[in-house]
Amino acid sequence: MVSWGERVGATTPRLLSHVCRRGGITSDQIGAIRVFAKSSIVEVANEVAEAFEARTRQPDERDPGILIERARAESQERGRQRLFRPASFETATSIGKMGR
Repeated sequence: MVSWGERVGATTPRLLSHVCRRGGITSDQIGAIRVFAKSSIVEVANEVAEAFEARTRQPDERDPGILIERARAESQERGRQRLFRPASFETATSIGKMGR
């Protein structure tokens, strides 16, 4: 999950750009993107999921408040795993866009 949702400006194109930049992956390694009010879910290809998780573990310098964590329930559909951020901004640590 991604701790960035529609209420604070997350859109599918913006999430795609952020996730690819942060995780060092390309758009063809991304599956479904679901944007909710306070968080989003992004599917990342299994073959890059471990490296992606390692790269996104630390806060981002440009957007330190946007957290990315592996989803509790993994989806093996189409060879992709779901990655996520906390469901609410109140539980996420240092979200640059929090409070807007």
